[in-house]
Order: sequence, then structure tokens, then C-alpha cells
Amino acid sequence: MSDNATGTNAIFFTGPSFVGSQLAWFFFGAFVVQLYNYIISNPRGKLFPKILVWFLAVVEILGLLIICDHAWYYLVLQSDQNSPATARMSVTAPAYTVLNGTLAACFQGFFAWKIYSLRSRTMDLVAAGSAAVLALLHWSSSIAVCIKFSLLGNNMDAMHEMAYAVGVYQVSGLLCSMLISVSMVLLFMRYSQGTRISAPRGILRTLTKNTVETGVIITVFALAGLIMFYARPSEAFHIAIQWLLGRIYANVILASLNGQQQICENDRTDISLPGASNLRFTGVDASRVFGGDSSKPSSQGVELNTVRDPDEDMFVASKTSQQPSESSRIDKQTPGHPIILSAATSKV
Repeated sequence: MSDNATGTNAIFFTGPSFVGSQLAWFFFGAFVVQLYNYIISNPRGKLFPKILVWFLAVVEILGLLIICDHAWYYLVLQSDQNSPATARMSVTAPAYTVLNGTLAACFQGFFAWKIYSLRSRTMDLVAAGSAAVLALLHWSSSIAVCIKFSLLGNNMDAMHEMAYAVGVYQVSGLLCSMLISVSMVLLFMRYSQGTRISAPRGILRTLTKNTVETGVIITVFALAGLIMFYARPSEAFHIAIQWLLGRIYANVILASLNGQQQICENDRTDISLPGASNLRFTGVDASRVFGGDSSKPSSQGVELNTVRDPDEDMFVASKTSQQPSESSRIDKQTPGHPIILSAATSKV
């Protein structure tokens, strides 16, 4: 099979189909590892993240089945020397666009909600709302592309007739991913500048670095898919890129959830002191301790809890976010009950 019925070299269909399907399995393997880590580290996690994770798993499996169906159709069935080579994709191929749009919408909605939750300025609220609108546009345009491609008989040679629909689909996804990356980086930088405690600043620097790396990867893949579609619409290069982009979306969401759990576990530091078997620092809500506004990043305080053990004394200390105070106070209670210590600080 050297050329299809329209004269296009068949290597531009078989090559991307083969490489894309193999890499899709590679990314799915990474997803399975992320899923396993999430299950064992969150035995009693919140309901909504669990629903999201299992929904992603179902969509991932369906997407991989469609990729395998197309690979079998074109690499095996179309390789028969007695059958005419065509530029048509498998019957199930159009549905993958909807699944890919769904994965993208989960990714975009997930991080739009994070921006909204971490908002500290009006621009953050605008960014979260804009990301949500672009996510909805991206998902709805994926349905339009699916319907249009089905009406064209899954014919790759007619891809130029879908230029507008595919353009809206890919551009909206690209803009949304870029907006989310920039907004998250600005948020982390702002919070990092608002604290003088080294541990939170280190965590925020790590989150900023991970966000930049993830944003660059997604932007590169999305931009490459857009360029390849308009440069060579009748070939399968942009199709293979979309296969990989969907896998990346799912992996990023799970990596974010696992990273969040890891930060929560590492937020507890044990220090041995004479006369105390354990001194433990852990993050707590400033509003619970001081009755203030915990949404402001510029506050500081320390909560000390003594826990009486039959064989040893354990002192538990918790760092709160910074809360400016006019004076210092120490509230002492009996052993086994909390001792609250708040120190006056200047607002950063």
C-alpha cells in the first residue's frame, strides 16, 4: 500500500497511526501508575475528587479502545494488498474528538476551580471565569467536529471543509491552557512573595516550576496539533497529536491530586528536643486559631498542643498562615489541651 485513492502517500497515515498508538499506550501506563498511587494514598479521600478520578479512568479506557480500533483498521485491515487504500478513518474515530474534549474540559475546569479557590484579586476571578468559558467552548466545539466529520464519512481528504470547526476547537483549548498556566504561576508567585517562612516558599517554588513545565508541554502539543492541521489537514499527524494530548490532560490532573496529597503528608515535620519526645509542625487554618480571615496570605502564628502519652510527653506545634496582631498573648490550659501562642508580626 503505497498511495491511497487520492494519491496521498500512505506513509502519512500509517506512520502517525503507528507511532501515535504506541505512545498512547505509554501515556496510559503512566496514568495507571498515577491511579494506583492515588488509590493507595487516598483510602478515605473526598467524594468529588474520587468521582473525577474514576470518570477520567473510564474516559481514558474508552479513548484507548478507539485508538486501538483505528490502528487495527488502518494498519491491519487496510494493509491487505487486495483492498483499496483509502484516507478514511475507522467508524469509531469521530467519537474520540468528544472524549478528548471531555478530558480537556476536566483539566480546564479542575484548574479554573483552583484559580477561583486561591483568588486574592479581581483579576483571578476574571481569569477563572474566562477559563471556564473557554473550556465550555472547547468541549462544545469537539461535539461539532465529531458530527461534521461523521457527515463527511470519516474522510481525511475532506478535512479542509472542517477548517472553521477544528480551528475553534483547537484554538480555544490552546488559549485556555495558556491562560490557566499564566494565572496559576502568578498566583503562586504572589503567595510566595507574601510569606517569609522558608518551608511554604519552597513548596510554592516547586508548584510554580511544575506548573510552568506542564503548561509548556501542553502548549507545545496543542500548538503543534494546530499547525499540523492547517499545514497538512489530509494527513494523520494532527490526529496522532490529539491522541497524546488527551493522555497528557488525564495524567496532569492525577499528578496534581497526588502532589497535593504528598504536600499534605510532608507538611508535618518532627523535631526531637530535650524533655519532649516529639515536636511536630503542621499547617492549620488561621481563622480557626485567631478568628481572622485565613484567605489573606500575610499572617503568622503558632499553635502548640500538648498530648499526654502514658510513656512520654509529646508536644504538637502547628504553623498557621500569617495573621497580623497588635500584641502577643499566651493562653495556658491544663496538660492534654491546646496552648495557643500568637506572635505579633508586621504585615508583608
